[in-house]
Amino acid sequence: MCERNRASLFLRIGGIALLLIGLSHFFVPQLFRWREAFAAVVPVYALGEEIQNASFVYLFNADLLLYETMLGLLSFYFATQIRKGKRSAALFSLFLGAFFLLRTPLQFLYFPPTPVNLAQALGSLILAIFYGYPIRHLKGSFAEN
Repeated sequence: MCERNRASLFLRIGGIALLLIGLSHFFVPQLFRWREAFAAVVPVYALGEEIQNASFVYLFNADLLLYETMLGLLSFYFATQIRKGKRSAALFSLFLGAFFLLRTPLQFLYFPPTPVNLAQALGSLILAIFYGYPIRHLKGSFAEN
């Protein structure tokens, strides 16, 4: 298998993972029982208006669903572009690889090193490898576009 095809495969695998992670956010509120957990959260007032703090958590969850799903779909587009040697595909891969590499240690800034959090950090590291692979192996073979 040539390097560009392998890089394309890695981007598609990363895309599938991001789609699954993104779509899993449909189930996060039920899984963590947010309705019961946030029932006792006191609203705050900003500029004279009442704001439900729990609403921000739901909004952030919806944002993650959308971002991860869109990045997963973009991975499939750039998987076709990387076979053509397009620099835009290399940049997409570089940025996502760097993001997941930086995200790996950040997991422990906010969460203790439990087995679940270790698994999430390992998942981030694996995604960093999948998205970083094209840069390592194709660094000199991208066309100008």
